[in-house]
Amino acid sequence: MMKRFLKLLGLTGALLFFLSCGGESKAPVTESEGIRIEGETLVLTSRAAQNANVEVQTASSADIAQALSYLGEVSGIPEKFAAIVGRLEGVVTVVSKKEGDKVTRGEAMVTVESRKLAESKLAYLESEQKYKFAKAAVEREASLLEKKISSKEAYQRVIHEKEEAMLNHAAALQQLKLLGFSEEWLHKLEKNPNQKMTSYTLRAPFDGEVVSRDVTMGEAITEDKVLFRLADLSQLRVEINVPLSAVSIFEKDMDVTVTNDSLELTTPGKVSLVSSVANSETRTVAIKVTIDNPDGKWRPGMPATVALKDRQVHAKVAVPNGAVHDMTDGQFVFVMVSPASFKRVAVTTGASDGKLLEILSGIAAGDKIAVANSLTLKSEWMKRAGE
Repeated sequence: MMKRFLKLLGLTGALLFFLSCGGESKAPVTESEGIRIEGETLVLTSRAAQNANVEVQTASSADIAQALSYLGEVSGIPEKFAAIVGRLEGVVTVVSKKEGDKVTRGEAMVTVESRKLAESKLAYLESEQKYKFAKAAVEREASLLEKKISSKEAYQRVIHEKEEAMLNHAAALQQLKLLGFSEEWLHKLEKNPNQKMTSYTLRAPFDGEVVSRDVTMGEAITEDKVLFRLADLSQLRVEINVPLSAVSIFEKDMDVTVTNDSLELTTPGKVSLVSSVANSETRTVAIKVTIDNPDGKWRPGMPATVALKDRQVHAKVAVPNGAVHDMTDGQFVFVMVSPASFKRVAVTTGASDGKLLEILSGIAAGDKIAVANSLTLKSEWMKRAGE
């Protein structure tokens, strides 16, 4: 009887508790739901802050010793490459060079027989004679006019003929000069018009090496066909892509060292160009370094490492590298406002030694910056900002 009474009493108590709660059961609020963003500040719950275990360090000045290196690729210098084109329609009679040959400036590379060349030379000789006759006619008419034997109209007519002959002569001369014939050589042609008129030799424009050949003896060529490609490889270029944070270190004419460890090559280099344009996708800037290559050991297409000499930088504000986070809208650190709230602050970075990073703008010495476990703050921020 007593057991039945106690059981009934327990059921009555449970019923009264259910009625006092309104007949409903509310789910507890999770810790994650209490985390929020207010402006540029991430506010954590006390438990979330405790679990994150974010360590804070005071930003301060520091000396940063830099020993930076960047991987790049060796390439030729565009100004030291040349395409040897036919320039005239004709038939190749002599091929003097092959791929890999060294050439010196002015050395013969290929000889072409061209009917059009003969026509151009004959046109020049004819224009030269007409110009001489026209000049003589002017002198004669001037003398006759002075003696009042000829009229002003006749004198003006020969003046006009002389000017026309001079223009035709200049045009014929220019056409042959474009093919490499000097005026001195053409004057010799005038004295010996019976020499071979169709032969034309293409010569190397500078000292270099034949890197490709596309011509055979007896081949009929067009005026725009590329017969050889010539390169001066005594100087080469190494291009590297440097992060925006490190661009300020580089200056034109700066001395650097270029190496290829697998081939045990080391040579001094000099910065020849720091691009004024950044790559918007990689956020890097192209930097070009020139190296001398007198023995030909460096070749276009080879990998190379560009290293800077150790450089001491006194940073007014520095933080550990891991405190700075790359996000979709820039680089940021989290500055502690309270033990459970951190403000996201945009920063501009400078020199780095792999451990410390110079802060050029955004925070000041004395600010308390989230360092160890600060990735948790970045993750929570991106989750709530929809990034």
